[in-house]
Amino acid sequence: MELLEYESISNFIPTDCYPSGYLKNQKRVFPRRASHYQLYNGKLVKPSGNENLSVIKETELYDILKVIHDNSGHQCDFYTHNIGKDRYYWPSMLKDITLYVQNCARCAKNQPCLKKPTTPLQPLPVIPKIWFRVGMDLTGPLIDSNDFKYILSVIDHFTRWLVTRPLGCKDAQEVAGGLYSVYCRQSAPVQIISDNGTEFTNQLYKHCIKCTIVN
Repeated sequence: MELLEYESISNFIPTDCYPSGYLKNQKRVFPRRASHYQLYNGKLVKPSGNENLSVIKETELYDILKVIHDNSGHQCDFYTHNIGKDRYYWPSMLKDITLYVQNCARCAKNQPCLKKPTTPLQPLPVIPKIWFRVGMDLTGPLIDSNDFKYILSVIDHFTRWLVTRPLGCKDAQEVAGGLYSVYCRQSAPVQIISDNGTEFTNQLYKHCIKCTIVN
């Protein structure tokens, strides 16, 4: 959502004050437009069923697209939209997601090759149940919010369910603490897939074991 529109609606909801310079016909339709939103803890949300979707400002759009696409296994635009629409809202959501996925360098690089493979393709093992295999990724550094600069994203490869945790830094100990909080709520998976290096993964494994023993 454009920043001016976001701020205008956020200010109108508690005060009934129209944006400066609005003409009579603009004032007539603005309350109806603002009625689709609410304020929750100072943030604009859009009620949808039993959930409140976070309304995304244009200044936050790039970071959110990274969370729902890059950190969720680089799904196609359809699945990326399905991941995002349960948590976020902005007016041009589908259009922006489609454009972002089309311009994703990693997706373009990993598109199927039309040449005959030199070796037989090996099928991936079938995932037997929910929360058996998860993918993990980090986004950041982002704009500091309550001393949090990173987002840990964990996605279940069976259901595509996405879980996120805010982190202060991205070292193995901090990430392990975030993962442990996910485990306490969802249970520990059998497999974790991560794009981070081997050294980081080894350190993360040690801290995860330490968290499990201590707690």
